[in-house]
Amino acid sequence: MPSVAFRRGEDAVGTARRPFPTSLRNDTMNAPKVSAVIPSWNRKDDLRECLDALLAQDCPSLEIVVVDNGSTDGTLEMLAERYQSVRVLKNSSNLGAATAKNQGIVASTGEYVWFLDSDAKVLSSSCLSVMVDILEKHPDIGSVGGEVFRQPDGAERIMRKTVCVNAETKTVIVDDPKPELLECDYLATCNCIVRKKDLVEIGGFDPDYFILSEDKEVGWRLKMRGLKSVIDHRTCALHGVSPRQRKGDLYRKHKNNIRFVLINFPLWKAPLLPLFDAAHLFETRKLKDIRNKQTSVMKHLDGSVKDLVAGDAPFVLK
Repeated sequence: MPSVAFRRGEDAVGTARRPFPTSLRNDTMNAPKVSAVIPSWNRKDDLRECLDALLAQDCPSLEIVVVDNGSTDGTLEMLAERYQSVRVLKNSSNLGAATAKNQGIVASTGEYVWFLDSDAKVLSSSCLSVMVDILEKHPDIGSVGGEVFRQPDGAERIMRKTVCVNAETKTVIVDDPKPELLECDYLATCNCIVRKKDLVEIGGFDPDYFILSEDKEVGWRLKMRGLKSVIDHRTCALHGVSPRQRKGDLYRKHKNNIRFVLINFPLWKAPLLPLFDAAHLFETRKLKDIRNKQTSVMKHLDGSVKDLVAGDAPFVLK
């Protein structure tokens, strides 16, 4: 069982808006190698499974930081009773995933920051050690992680994410169950490790995203700095979807996509967004089935330019 830094009852102060001060760089030799940062909001049971998997990791130097966004389901009581070695940052209300992750970055003391969703379950006790080893051997890699899709027959397949021209994410199921360092445009922060110095240099997460696309934007900025995002079959986690869906997700998703395009893509593409987004109206019949699936891949299979163009190859920005 890894050693975990012990601090209780901390209030999460501030929103850690970009840019982060350079003082966030760690200089202490006694700091843990990795800080796991887990935003959580009313997912007590999922969080318990997530933490149990983390505590089984073979990495000898790990601190765990849970950023609670005002949970009312007994999450804080469970953490106090069962996980006294876990640091808990408490927000009085839901400040969103982006702000919670920034608070976790500020509070973290490790050289690496491992982001996990509270409903993600790491499948291997060596997952963290493998991720750290990859980052230390490959300075051109900026993030490592990945998520798997569990098929009805129990087989697990890795998901690869590509950013399309309208900022939608196309998620592809990888046929090879054990690919060698599969590169992708970005990694979902349901399971993703990044050097803290890189997070500080790019300014962390944009809190204006609140939730949805905040990880895509960070991954894209890493990519623009020449840093790769890769998946190794040994570093994947099973990611669930809360059965209680968030209201307004569809509106927020498209709002965030527009913001992403305006910030990161050439402005001439902006007038084309309504055309690309119109393609999704033809797929609303799928939403009910999508929402009933307990895998995060289903969240992202709600359309892309591929469906609009009616070809097998997605219209992707490279």
